[in-house]
Amino acid sequence: MPFSVAPEIQPIAFPRNLTLGNRVNTLCTVTAGDSPLSIAWLKDGLPLVASMAATTTVQRVNEFTSLLQIDAVGTEHAGNYSCVAANSVADVAKSAVLTVRGAFDTFECLFDTNRNFKKEKASIFFLSLRKSLPFSLLFGLEKRGGKIK
Repeated sequence: MPFSVAPEIQPIAFPRNLTLGNRVNTLCTVTAGDSPLSIAWLKDGLPLVASMAATTTVQRVNEFTSLLQIDAVGTEHAGNYSCVAANSVADVAKSAVLTVRGAFDTFECLFDTNRNFKKEKASIFFLSLRKSLPFSLLFGLEKRGGKIK
């Protein structure tokens, strides 16, 4: 009886300095495992959606390698990407997070103007006008020339 081998995948990664409009490629390379192998890409745990097809392509380079290419990175591309390799023995995945620098949603800030609060704390509410995730919210307040963190 032959010995069966599960797929093994090299780690995948994205550059950390991606900004809107950049191009990016990453390879999924299966270094071990019995044939036949299937290789698929997921974004946030789901198959890549058709709405990204205009800027995102997946190309099977050979039996053991798949290329994910994004021609113009946008906010919709930010997320967790996984390469899944499967054969008759197992399904194996490697993941990497794609972060887009300079990508932000517009927020409406509502400040509580009630002056009866203690220690001059204010309630701040943020309403995202878009639903792209993940996102980071960074803001600072200045008071009397000094920064409040």
